[in-house]
Amino acid sequence: KYRKQVLDRWNISEEEFFAYLQAQLKTDPKTLAQYIDASKTLLVLAAFDQTVPFDSGLKLRRALGEPETIFLAADHFTSLLYTQF
Repeated sequence: KYRKQVLDRWNISEEEFFAYLQAQLKTDPKTLAQYIDASKTLLVLAAFDQTVPFDSGLKLRRALGEPETIFLAADHFTSLLYTQF
């Protein structure tokens, strides 16, 4: 509903809208980590992850305040094998 209002108000296409958002919105988990309570967080890191490199996950873990962490001997997608899904 809101998206349609913006498209109409700015007279732009949906593609232009998403291109604008992609160019303007930048987030980094390390920046947002300060707002997360480490005592209520469970982090799962996959040692062979190529999508989110393991060392990046460790940096995030430090930025979060060392929450409880599960380390998996898997990659980003095979880590699903460890879940109940």
